[in-house]
Amino acid sequence: MLQTVPHLLLALIAGYVVTVVLLLILTIALTTTRRGFVMKDGKLTRGYAIVLALFWVISSLVGVYVAEALRGSWTGWKIATGLATFLIVLLWAGAGNVREGRSPAQRVVLSVMCAAGAAIGYFLGQQI
Repeated sequence: MLQTVPHLLLALIAGYVVTVVLLLILTIALTTTRRGFVMKDGKLTRGYAIVLALFWVISSLVGVYVAEALRGSWTGWKIATGLATFLIVLLWAGAGNVREGRSPAQRVVLSVMCAAGAAIGYFLGQQI
């Protein structure tokens, strides 16, 4: 397969869509079934923050794995780094993070979890 920029963008977009959809499914499933676990006195609970961090690892792992499957002849960390960077930028720039009451410390943890999931997804994707 040719190493083209559109092919790289397709892989990144597919990985992003898979990551976001999976993250939404997991988050919505948890918040609808366990409301008391998510918020207490108008604030996110510590347990929910930990589970959300695990959701970020899982979602970014699967997203990077899908992107790696579509990478074609692109090698190295281009796909994983690009997708992880994009997700982390959105995590910090998104207005929803302020609305949800995420502290900077929580966003740092989610950023690390995103990078860890991307790294695991990259290494699993290399087995394809």
